[in-house]
Amino acid sequence: FKSFADAEITVLCVDFYNGDYTAEVAERNFDALGNIMGVTDRTDVIIQWYSDAIDDVMSVIDTIPESEKGKTVYYEVTTSDGSTYGRVVGMGTNDVTAVGAVNVLDGGVDMNWDDDKMMAANPDVIIIATTGYFGATQYFGYGQNPTQDQLDSMVSSFESRNIWDELTAVQNGAVEFRYGEFRNTPAGIYDLTATAKLVYPEYFEGVDPVS
Repeated sequence: FKSFADAEITVLCVDFYNGDYTAEVAERNFDALGNIMGVTDRTDVIIQWYSDAIDDVMSVIDTIPESEKGKTVYYEVTTSDGSTYGRVVGMGTNDVTAVGAVNVLDGGVDMNWDDDKMMAANPDVIIIATTGYFGATQYFGYGQNPTQDQLDSMVSSFESRNIWDELTAVQNGAVEFRYGEFRNTPAGIYDLTATAKLVYPEYFEGVDPVS
Protein backbone atom coordinates (compact mmCIF):
# COMPACT_ATOMS: atom_id res chain seq x y z
CA PHE A 1 0.00 0.00 0.00
CA LYS A 2 2.92 2.34 0.61
CA SER A 3 3.75 2.38 -3.10
CA PHE A 4 0.40 4.00 -3.85
CA ALA A 5 0.98 6.71 -1.30
CA ASP A 6 4.52 7.34 -2.50
CA ALA A 7 3.25 7.70 -6.07
CA GLU A 8 0.66 10.24 -4.87
CA ILE A 9 -2.18 8.28 -6.47
CA THR A 10 -5.39 9.88 -5.20
CA VAL A 11 -7.99 7.95 -7.18
CA LEU A 12 -8.17 4.17 -7.47
CA CYS A 13 -10.88 2.24 -9.30
CA VAL A 14 -11.33 -1.52 -8.96
CA ASP A 15 -14.07 -3.96 -9.90
CA PHE A 16 -16.27 -5.11 -7.04
CA TYR A 17 -17.25 -8.77 -7.26
CA ASN A 18 -20.23 -9.84 -5.18
CA GLY A 19 -19.13 -13.45 -4.82
CA ASP A 20 -21.86 -15.46 -3.16
CA TYR A 21 -23.51 -12.57 -1.30
CA THR A 22 -22.01 -13.40 2.07
CA ALA A 23 -21.30 -10.81 4.72
CA GLU A 24 -17.57 -11.21 4.16
CA VAL A 25 -17.64 -10.16 0.51
CA ALA A 26 -17.81 -6.44 1.26
CA GLU A 27 -14.91 -6.70 3.69
CA ARG A 28 -12.79 -8.54 1.14
CA ASN A 29 -13.51 -5.88 -1.48
CA PHE A 30 -13.31 -2.71 0.58
CA ASP A 31 -10.61 -3.39 3.14
CA ALA A 32 -7.86 -3.02 0.57
CA LEU A 33 -9.28 0.24 -0.74
CA GLY A 34 -9.65 1.63 2.76
CA ASN A 35 -6.07 0.84 3.60
CA ILE A 36 -4.68 2.13 0.31
CA MET A 37 -6.59 5.41 0.46
CA GLY A 38 -6.33 5.83 4.22
CA VAL A 39 -10.09 6.02 4.70
CA THR A 40 -10.81 2.90 6.75
CA ASP A 41 -13.45 4.76 8.81
CA ARG A 42 -15.43 5.37 5.64
CA THR A 43 -15.03 1.87 4.27
CA ASP A 44 -16.10 0.40 7.60
CA VAL A 45 -19.42 2.24 7.20
CA ILE A 46 -19.88 0.94 3.66
CA ILE A 47 -19.01 -2.60 4.71
CA GLN A 48 -21.62 -2.47 7.45
CA TRP A 49 -24.25 -1.07 5.07
CA TYR A 50 -23.59 -3.78 2.48
CA SER A 51 -23.68 -6.55 5.07
CA ASP A 52 -26.93 -5.21 6.54
CA ALA A 53 -28.49 -5.02 3.08
CA ILE A 54 -27.63 -8.68 2.45
CA ASP A 55 -29.10 -9.60 5.83
CA ASP A 56 -32.33 -7.74 4.99
CA VAL A 57 -32.87 -9.96 1.98
CA MET A 58 -31.55 -13.25 3.32
CA SER A 59 -33.50 -12.99 6.57
CA VAL A 60 -36.69 -13.06 4.48
CA ILE A 61 -35.38 -15.88 2.27
CA ASP A 62 -34.75 -17.93 5.41
CA THR A 63 -38.45 -17.75 6.33
CA ILE A 64 -39.61 -19.17 2.99
CA PRO A 65 -40.48 -22.88 3.14
CA GLU A 66 -38.18 -25.13 1.16
CA SER A 67 -41.21 -26.36 -0.76
CA GLU A 68 -41.59 -22.89 -2.28
CA LYS A 69 -37.97 -22.60 -3.34
CA GLY A 70 -36.40 -23.99 -6.48
CA LYS A 71 -38.21 -21.71 -8.92
CA THR A 72 -36.44 -21.43 -12.24
CA VAL A 73 -34.78 -18.35 -13.73
CA TYR A 74 -33.61 -17.73 -17.29
CA TYR A 75 -30.76 -15.19 -17.23
CA GLU A 76 -29.63 -13.73 -20.52
CA VAL A 77 -26.60 -11.50 -21.00
CA THR A 78 -26.69 -9.51 -24.22
CA THR A 79 -23.79 -9.81 -26.65
CA SER A 80 -22.93 -8.43 -30.06
CA ASP A 81 -24.34 -11.50 -31.81
CA GLY A 82 -27.05 -12.21 -29.26
CA SER A 83 -25.76 -15.67 -28.44
CA THR A 84 -24.62 -15.61 -24.83
CA TYR A 85 -27.29 -16.89 -22.49
CA GLY A 86 -27.39 -18.65 -19.19
CA ARG A 87 -24.64 -18.57 -16.62
CA VAL A 88 -21.77 -16.56 -18.06
CA VAL A 89 -18.65 -16.85 -15.93
CA GLY A 90 -17.61 -13.30 -16.74
CA MET A 91 -20.96 -11.94 -15.60
CA GLY A 92 -21.97 -14.21 -12.77
CA THR A 93 -25.55 -14.85 -11.71
CA ASN A 94 -24.97 -15.38 -8.02
CA ASP A 95 -28.19 -13.60 -7.13
CA VAL A 96 -30.20 -16.50 -8.59
CA THR A 97 -28.66 -19.22 -6.43
CA ALA A 98 -28.43 -16.93 -3.40
CA VAL A 99 -32.22 -16.63 -3.21
CA GLY A 100 -32.75 -20.38 -3.60
CA ALA A 101 -33.74 -20.33 -7.28
CA VAL A 102 -32.38 -22.44 -10.13
CA ASN A 103 -30.70 -21.09 -13.26
CA VAL A 104 -32.27 -23.09 -16.08
CA LEU A 105 -29.12 -22.81 -18.21
CA ASP A 106 -26.56 -23.06 -15.45
CA GLY A 107 -23.12 -23.59 -16.89
CA GLY A 108 -24.23 -22.72 -20.39
CA VAL A 109 -22.28 -20.20 -22.43
CA ASP A 110 -22.72 -19.19 -26.08
CA MET A 111 -26.04 -20.95 -26.48
CA ASN A 112 -28.46 -19.64 -29.10
CA TRP A 113 -32.12 -19.12 -28.33
CA ASP A 114 -33.89 -22.37 -29.05
CA ASP A 115 -37.68 -22.62 -28.98
CA ASP A 116 -37.83 -26.27 -27.90
CA LYS A 117 -35.19 -25.78 -25.23
CA MET A 118 -36.92 -22.70 -23.82
CA MET A 119 -40.34 -24.33 -23.78
CA ALA A 120 -38.87 -27.34 -22.00
CA ALA A 121 -37.29 -25.07 -19.39
CA ASN A 122 -40.31 -22.72 -19.27
CA PRO A 123 -38.75 -20.51 -16.55
CA ASP A 124 -40.71 -18.86 -13.76
CA VAL A 125 -38.60 -15.70 -14.09
CA ILE A 126 -36.71 -14.07 -16.98
CA ILE A 127 -33.89 -11.56 -16.46
CA ILE A 128 -32.28 -9.77 -19.41
CA ALA A 129 -29.01 -8.06 -18.48
CA THR A 130 -27.94 -5.37 -20.94
CA THR A 131 -24.26 -4.47 -21.04
CA GLY A 132 -21.74 -3.24 -23.54
CA TYR A 133 -19.06 -5.47 -22.05
CA PHE A 134 -19.55 -8.25 -24.61
CA GLY A 135 -19.86 -5.88 -27.56
CA ALA A 136 -23.65 -5.59 -27.58
CA THR A 137 -25.67 -2.41 -27.69
CA GLN A 138 -26.07 -1.20 -24.12
CA TYR A 139 -29.61 0.07 -24.00
CA PHE A 140 -29.45 1.79 -20.62
CA GLY A 141 -27.25 2.14 -17.57
CA TYR A 142 -24.01 4.03 -17.08
CA GLY A 143 -23.40 6.62 -19.77
CA GLN A 144 -26.70 5.98 -21.54
CA ASN A 145 -29.73 8.24 -21.88
CA PRO A 146 -32.19 6.30 -24.04
CA THR A 147 -35.44 7.72 -25.36
CA GLN A 148 -38.71 5.96 -24.69
CA ASP A 149 -38.83 4.92 -28.34
CA GLN A 150 -35.40 3.24 -27.99
CA LEU A 151 -36.51 1.39 -24.88
CA ASP A 152 -39.74 0.30 -26.57
CA SER A 153 -37.72 -0.97 -29.52
CA MET A 154 -35.48 -2.97 -27.20
CA VAL A 155 -38.47 -4.63 -25.52
CA SER A 156 -40.08 -5.33 -28.88
CA SER A 157 -36.97 -7.16 -30.06
CA PHE A 158 -37.52 -9.71 -27.29
CA GLU A 159 -41.30 -9.82 -27.58
CA SER A 160 -40.95 -10.75 -31.25
CA ARG A 161 -39.07 -13.96 -30.43
CA ASN A 162 -40.86 -17.20 -31.16
CA ILE A 163 -42.81 -18.62 -28.19
CA TRP A 164 -41.98 -15.57 -26.02
CA ASP A 165 -45.65 -15.04 -25.15
CA GLU A 166 -46.05 -18.71 -24.31
CA LEU A 167 -43.48 -18.70 -21.51
CA THR A 168 -44.76 -18.77 -17.92
CA ALA A 169 -42.54 -15.89 -16.82
CA VAL A 170 -43.90 -13.64 -19.58
CA GLN A 171 -47.51 -14.56 -18.89
CA ASN A 172 -47.03 -13.79 -15.18
CA GLY A 173 -45.16 -10.55 -15.78
CA ALA A 174 -42.02 -11.92 -14.09
CA VAL A 175 -39.60 -10.37 -16.59
CA GLU A 176 -37.00 -7.71 -15.87
CA PHE A 177 -34.53 -5.83 -18.02
CA ARG A 178 -31.59 -4.65 -15.93
CA TYR A 179 -28.22 -3.00 -16.29
CA GLY A 180 -25.65 -5.80 -16.32
CA GLU A 181 -22.81 -3.99 -14.59
CA PHE A 182 -24.31 -3.46 -11.15
CA ARG A 183 -22.44 -6.63 -10.25
CA ASN A 184 -19.14 -4.74 -10.31
CA THR A 185 -20.21 -2.23 -7.68
CA PRO A 186 -21.91 -2.19 -4.28
CA ALA A 187 -25.09 -1.69 -6.34
CA GLY A 188 -25.01 -5.45 -6.81
CA ILE A 189 -27.34 -5.35 -3.81
CA TYR A 190 -29.96 -4.25 -6.33
CA ASP A 191 -29.51 -7.49 -8.29
CA LEU A 192 -30.00 -9.58 -5.15
CA THR A 193 -33.06 -7.66 -3.96
CA ALA A 194 -34.71 -7.40 -7.38
CA THR A 195 -34.21 -11.10 -8.11
CA ALA A 196 -35.62 -12.03 -4.71
CA LYS A 197 -38.71 -9.92 -5.40
CA LEU A 198 -39.17 -11.42 -8.88
CA VAL A 199 -38.93 -14.97 -7.53
CA TYR A 200 -40.97 -14.42 -4.35
CA PRO A 201 -43.18 -11.36 -4.96
CA GLU A 202 -45.53 -12.20 -2.10
CA TYR A 203 -42.66 -12.21 0.43
CA PHE A 204 -41.11 -8.97 -0.82
CA GLU A 205 -44.28 -7.00 -1.36
CA GLY A 206 -43.62 -3.32 -0.71
CA VAL A 207 -39.84 -3.73 -1.03
CA ASP A 208 -38.26 -1.30 -3.49
CA PRO A 209 -34.96 -2.73 -4.80
CA VAL A 210 -33.83 0.72 -5.96
CA SER A 211 -34.16 2.29 -2.53
